[in-house]
Amino acid sequence: MNRFWITNPLVFYSLGGLLVAYVLYTMIVRRKGERPGHAGREPEL
Repeated sequence: MNRFWITNPLVFYSLGGLLVAYVLYTMIVRRKGERPGHAGREPEL
């Protein structure tokens, strides 16, 4: 019962989703850093 949380599909897919979201977020941040012209684009309130 100690390793039940690893075999639980809900926890497995949630961890996978967090990993994918983290990778996509880092890719977007790196792309914004590569383009200095579009780095200052922020939505106006």
